[in-house]
Amino acid sequence: MTGPNCTDDGARPSLRALDGAATPAIIGGLSRGARVALRFALRHDADARALLLWGLSAGPLAVRFLDELYFGKVMRAAEAGGMCAVCTTEPYAAMVAHDADRRDELLALDPAAFLTAMDRRRVDFLRSARLPVMGFTDDELRAVTTPTVIVPHYDRAHPGESVRHAERTIPNSLLVDFAPERRERQADHGSGRLPERLRRAADHIVVAEILAGFVSDLPGPAHDNLVTVAPAGGDAVTDRAHSIGLRKIRLLLRWWRHGGRWRTR
Repeated sequence: MTGPNCTDDGARPSLRALDGAATPAIIGGLSRGARVALRFALRHDADARALLLWGLSAGPLAVRFLDELYFGKVMRAAEAGGMCAVCTTEPYAAMVAHDADRRDELLALDPAAFLTAMDRRRVDFLRSARLPVMGFTDDELRAVTTPTVIVPHYDRAHPGESVRHAERTIPNSLLVDFAPERRERQADHGSGRLPERLRRAADHIVVAEILAGFVSDLPGPAHDNLVTVAPAGGDAVTDRAHSIGLRKIRLLLRWWRHGGRWRTR
């Protein structure tokens, strides 16, 4: 183990919920979770009935943030304090908190070898991170065979052009831009008439209904088996917020599929 799942190779552990679940399943994720879901669909298309991609990272702001998160501060910690220091930095601190074996694996690594491997991965990451959809070439996007619904996440780390590019490139995809006026306010997360917490709750309801409507139009039997991806690997607060939000969507989807309806006014 040389680094976090910065190239989104964490599809299998992140999707353990598929074990014993009815497949094909609906695979959905937010931000990095969306990238993991997309990578999973490319590798295991038979297990994916549909994809929900909510927010696709791209652009210089996202590249700078993720480069610092995955590599910059971790490599500085390794240089200053060896692998013990690495274990105290995010995302490694979150990893070892959930799996003591991961801590033992990290401590067994030679810091110099770790830094060499991380340097190599950093080059690969930066090359793929500057693509229109972070981490994916256009050939990979064109190879997606799973029906895909794409929803913007209105902030500067998930620019509108990334989701528009994904819709243009992924076959059988649909972009639902449910609040286009928010694109004009991406620099200010707290703008708008709703407080931030209420706006996020409203977004979960909207995304659940978008997904339910998209899946109900697919051929074959309808089901509500949504596997949500909120992989550890970012800062702990953000990972927890993403996990809670996606769990709400899973519950809302199930409620919607069993007869619930949302008022649109």
